[in-house]
Amino acid sequence: MIVRFRDALVYIDSERVTDLMNGEHVVFYLGPGLHRIGVSKQFDPNWAFR
Repeated sequence: MIVRFRDALVYIDSERVTDLMNGEHVVFYLGPGLHRIGVSKQFDPNWAFR
């Protein structure tokens, strides 16, 4: 999944993992199984699924 954010805190499995700013990219390599991905409320709804 690719999601573009303006400025957002990113959480995976309830742990803060990064703070994305304008134009930054991040890739997460997750192990098998169910994971919860969350972001702060300050983001642009500009989604691109691949």
